[in-house]
Amino acid sequence: KDMHYTVLGAGAMGLRYGVLLQEVAGMKVDFVDNWDPEVDTIHSQGGVYVSRDGEEKHLVPINIYRPEEYTGDPDAYIIFCKQMGLQKMLEQCAHFFKPHQYAISCMNGMGHIEKINQYFPKEHVLGGTALIATVLNGAGDVDFIGRPNTGTMNICPQTEVADDFTHQVVADFQAAHLN
Repeated sequence: KDMHYTVLGAGAMGLRYGVLLQEVAGMKVDFVDNWDPEVDTIHSQGGVYVSRDGEEKHLVPINIYRPEEYTGDPDAYIIFCKQMGLQKMLEQCAHFFKPHQYAISCMNGMGHIEKINQYFPKEHVLGGTALIATVLNGAGDVDFIGRPNTGTMNICPQTEVADDFTHQVVADFQAAHLN
């Protein structure tokens, strides 16, 4: 089954994960963000400008929405919000969360899994860390640092028991060169 992912937080890391899943792994990806300049710029440009190490800048069409506009039904949410904005983003998005969906977050830091657990049961939460460098040059303009396949990540189900869904996510992330 081809997975459908929705990225909450279309900043540097959210864009990298989503664009690579869409462009390299061929997955269906939507983006949701509550930063108006990001959403407005991507809409007006017809996508996000992506470069790698400041070179080969090109426009990648993406579907981006504000939380109040989104009506999709993805298999999983990839959450990359700034820690101080995570609670607000989850509250704004709660109306489209459904019991069958999973939450994935490789946000570095502490306390975000507890916030995510207010909306997703631990059996549907994958957490980890991302050692992947990415820069948001400005609204609608992201720069992936390092050659393709550069950087690594660690991911684990909150329950520490990997189900079939977890194995599919790992396979999709590998296919997207997220290592």
